[in-house]
Amino acid sequence: MLVLTPEARKADAVKAALEGPITPMCPASIRQGQPQAHLYLDQDSASLLELEGAAR
Repeated sequence: MLVLTPEARKADAVKAALEGPITPMCPASIRQGQPQAHLYLDQDSASLLELEGAAR
């Protein structure tokens, strides 16, 4: 799985997908169970994340 997510307007969706619950209300949240997935973010789209050890 490959996901490209640029721009600040995507920051809320990125946060919900990576740090929120896995739910049908956020289909991208299923990515949390996919260790082989690669998510490419820019600084703006990752701006709301609170992941430990995340490279920014």
